[in-house]
Amino acid sequence: MTTKLPNPTYSPETVVTVTLLNFFITPSGLEDQLLGKTVEKERKDLEIQKQQLTKSNADKSRELKTLQDDILRMLQEAEGDILEQEVLINALEMSKKKSTEINEDLAKAKETEQVIDETRERYRPHAFRGSLLFFCVSAISSIDPMYQFSLQWFMTLFNNCIDKAERFDDDVDARIESIKDFTTYNFYCNVTRSLFEKHKLMLSFFLCLSITQEEGHIDPAELRFLLTGSTATATSDNPAPEWLTARAWNDVQFANDNLTKLMGLSKHVADHIGHYRELFDSPEAHRYPLAGTFSEECTPLQRLIFTRIFRLDKLTHAIQDFVTHFMGERYIIVPQFNLADAYKDSDCCTPLIFIISPGSDPMGDLLKFAESMRMSKKLDKVSLGQGQGKKAEELLMNGMEKGQWVLLQNCHLATSWMPTLEQIVENFHPETIKKEFRMWLTSMPSPSFPVAVLQNSVKMTNEPPMGLRANLTRSFFGFKEDDLGHRTKPNDFKRMLFAQCLFHGVIQERRKFGSLGFNIPYEFNDSDRAVCVLQLRKFMETYDKIPFDVLVFLTGEINYGG
Repeated sequence: MTTKLPNPTYSPETVVTVTLLNFFITPSGLEDQLLGKTVEKERKDLEIQKQQLTKSNADKSRELKTLQDDILRMLQEAEGDILEQEVLINALEMSKKKSTEINEDLAKAKETEQVIDETRERYRPHAFRGSLLFFCVSAISSIDPMYQFSLQWFMTLFNNCIDKAERFDDDVDARIESIKDFTTYNFYCNVTRSLFEKHKLMLSFFLCLSITQEEGHIDPAELRFLLTGSTATATSDNPAPEWLTARAWNDVQFANDNLTKLMGLSKHVADHIGHYRELFDSPEAHRYPLAGTFSEECTPLQRLIFTRIFRLDKLTHAIQDFVTHFMGERYIIVPQFNLADAYKDSDCCTPLIFIISPGSDPMGDLLKFAESMRMSKKLDKVSLGQGQGKKAEELLMNGMEKGQWVLLQNCHLATSWMPTLEQIVENFHPETIKKEFRMWLTSMPSPSFPVAVLQNSVKMTNEPPMGLRANLTRSFFGFKEDDLGHRTKPNDFKRMLFAQCLFHGVIQERRKFGSLGFNIPYEFNDSDRAVCVLQLRKFMETYDKIPFDVLVFLTGEINYGG
């Protein structure tokens, strides 16, 4: 009985009757594996020599053990005076000579191995970073059942990063830094592609904390307080109850009593209460300078603690600054969704999964991409549900045989068919499938979705991004050159198109307010913007002057307001 679940739950009746074996890899074990892979890529001669030495040492050690066993056996079987047995004495002499030779060879091999290990150890920082990244991505499966990644997937990513990173022929240390940074960012881009918007900053923060914690920049007690807050009630009076909440003063007191580097915080806040009132009222409270010595001595993590205490609503922005400080701004800017990149990471045996949420529909992007790949007429699709399993199997068999694309929509609605899907994917073999074949799946998060399929697939989410800049960038990223042009009013059309995309971004940012201003909550998506752009193009071609009143009414009152 085997399982790929990271933390399986069995009934007590099962547990007491079986022996459980944990084959999950350990951080140190994975680090050694990755070190071998790195050295094999960078210094293949060293890795081959290391493997040969290991094998040679094992053979000689085995030979030495055999000689010793033979001597003991002959001594045990000897009868009479041992000194008179010429055969035994000759065997002992030969064994001694052979043993000396083997020991000398082992000593030389040990010296050579030490030199090789010293060179290999220079690449250990990259292997250590790789091990840390894999266990980061393994941990996020507890957030959502769809966030599953296999060691095989990670190994492929790791090897590809070594090949693609910038090379420095004469500077090994620069090369190691290059592949370490390239691997980290490439890993971030690949995993971010699979996460929902609300979890992307969390991944950046988790990565940053894991790396900085290993580098010694994080105090465990301060991190625990940042994540959980205070667990006690304040014993002294609140110096400014009119604006400083009881929760905030509890946090100040708890930090004062339990965090070594923040001792005296409650007195400091009471002495500078006017300054912290200004911080509390500031629109950029997470960047407002602290009072007294804390303004210069405060660490980035302690700055997060101050923001948590006084302006919890600004903690997200403070986390972005924290990640930027340690890792750079690119780790808080979500890479643009690009279906072509995901397709390049797949093959005929690797499914591509769209993890969807209410209001998101990847169908338009997929049809557009299929057209660009000249596969629009070779794309079969079926929406799964009751009785559709048989049809899906037929489409898959036909697609594998003819090299077509097959799209299975709404897999979360066909929970009873999921074991069949898992069996079909496990039976994929490159020799029996045409290389053009691709299996596309769409599913909302579902615990019944096969873990084996998730771990060995390319996963994507296609939600509207968070933030106006990201939203505008995504809108224009999806336009082709022809979409930006206009036959009669090219300059006016571009200005109006920008205004339309900006309005769409503002509407999508209002999602955080729920149904405020609307009758019901509604997830506006790309199809709403596409309809407005289509109308904009049509009316600008029809009228000599831009019909602002018509466009405002159609866009604001009907398409978005209706």
